[in-house]
Amino acid sequence: MLEQIAWRTLDESRRATCGPALVAPRRVRVRLNSDDARRAEASLRTLGLELSQAGPAVQDVLTAALEREGRRQVWFHDDFAVILDGTPGVRQGRPQLTVESRADWGLQAFLTDPRDPGRDRSRSLGPATVINRDLVFGVSRRRDSHISAEAHAEVRVNPDGRVTITPSRDPRHQAVVGDTPLVAEVTLSPRDPGYPLQVGHTWLNLFWDQGWFIFDDTAGRASPARSVGHR
Repeated sequence: MLEQIAWRTLDESRRATCGPALVAPRRVRVRLNSDDARRAEASLRTLGLELSQAGPAVQDVLTAALEREGRRQVWFHDDFAVILDGTPGVRQGRPQLTVESRADWGLQAFLTDPRDPGRDRSRSLGPATVINRDLVFGVSRRRDSHISAEAHAEVRVNPDGRVTITPSRDPRHQAVVGDTPLVAEVTLSPRDPGYPLQVGHTWLNLFWDQGWFIFDDTAGRASPARSVGHR
């Protein structure tokens, strides 16, 4: 039963993440048939765990299964939690998983035009779901709907939160930071108020918020001290 919950968690991680790096939800609730709930509790007791420790148990099961199969691992929050809810009306062997709290991301982006500050046409793109060589923003829940800076600039995030933007080698693909065409590598501090970045004809305003980000297959976290909100 724990393995079934683990694979369902993997499915939710895929739905929530656009790109190869997968991050699990922060908290999930699993509705179980009463018999399945007793089996899950018995499995936890066998492992020397309490019911409240179902999250770490599911994490261990999924991590071990993916490692055996040589598949990419899933990143988990330190406080990842699984709430087991034995309830009537659920078919035996068919646990129902509901996401109660999704992953929080450290780098957010807005569609904006910093050249026209008098009119607020910002539209949130949602979290940056992959930061690794190029920057990809999920625009909708569809996995094929995204904006990528790959053709115009390479964007890297260092462990200390600095953002390094390197222009494309193709002169036809120009990136602009603020009002300055990007012709050389530039590094921005997370203490800056935001990063206006033009990718082709699209303006993005990047800013830090407290949460997680992915860099080079490693999970990082933006601290509250470095968090700077979008105005």
